[in-house]
Amino acid sequence: MATEVTGYDYASAIGKKCKDHLLMHFDEDGNSCCENKCPAKKALEIQDVFQSNFTMHHQDGHVIPVEVRCIPLTDDSNNIIGVIELFRKLQSATSTVKDSVVNGLVQIAYTDPVTNIPNRQYMDQKLRMLLLESIKSTKDISLGILIIDIRNLVDFNSYGGITLGNLLLKVVAKSIFEIIQLESGSFLARWYGGTFIVFINTNKNTILMNWANKLKLALDHSFVPAWEDIQIDSRIYGTIVNNGETFEKITTRLEKQWSKCKNSTETINVF
Repeated sequence: MATEVTGYDYASAIGKKCKDHLLMHFDEDGNSCCENKCPAKKALEIQDVFQSNFTMHHQDGHVIPVEVRCIPLTDDSNNIIGVIELFRKLQSATSTVKDSVVNGLVQIAYTDPVTNIPNRQYMDQKLRMLLLESIKSTKDISLGILIIDIRNLVDFNSYGGITLGNLLLKVVAKSIFEIIQLESGSFLARWYGGTFIVFINTNKNTILMNWANKLKLALDHSFVPAWEDIQIDSRIYGTIVNNGETFEKITTRLEKQWSKCKNSTETINVF
């Protein structure tokens, strides 16, 4: 079970510590828990079961949201002699990240071959469908869009060729997917070379900004295996879709946002 969740088997984990770049835990603010917020230490301090949610490293470099439960172990005299840590992957709240309609020949046409997520063509159809549904329902549209640009894809390509660049894209896509899958109505697609698009079910800038921060932290803590010393450099810009906006107007604004994202020193911004 642990291997299925983290990718690490018994042989690769025995005798090692989490902080040895293995199963590292991070809180919701992106802070490492290995020194001051270790859940196992917390269970020892309170001498009871401690349970909380964290983000954890997968062996392949992406991050995964998990629920951690630490249980103190006692001897026959009820003295605490250690702690066992149980963790499970938090379950998806949505199926719209990779819609089930994308299958067979349709999947080939609308799936990015590198990351195995929806491509630009499918994203366009998804956006048109959401706009149409909003008009039919007469309800205010609730859609925030994030543009996530990986600034150093070219560097990875120069270091290890297209193979390393593709590995970076896979790690990025997997980390984004693992985070947003917990949000109902979320959607992820690859837009351009190193640029991804995320749909979030909200019409509030503050909530979209929170998601941008959450994804930025996830990508900051992700890594490409064997290239851990090179941090993934990402920029995230976002916009809220307004009632009555057309597909053409939204995509034009996204293009402008993407251009700003490419040329700006800001790491996160929501308009």
